[in-house]
Amino acid sequence: MTYISKYKCRYCGEIFEDQITGSEKIAFRSVLCIELNAKLKPEMFAEKVPHFKPDHYGIGDLIGVEIQGGES
Repeated sequence: MTYISKYKCRYCGEIFEDQITGSEKIAFRSVLCIELNAKLKPEMFAEKVPHFKPDHYGIGDLIGVEIQGGES
């Protein structure tokens, strides 16, 4: 299975992908640790990635992890 981190741009609202892993453990821990740590020190631990477009530069916040390739 593949775990794809999904982000939402604060500027334009577009949902985009960034990090991909094949490890359920890494994907689950990433979401859990980011959420728990963000509550303690949001300025340091909230997962953010840049979102570059021809007309703007934005910041994307982690909104979840999509799981692909599981049982249908």
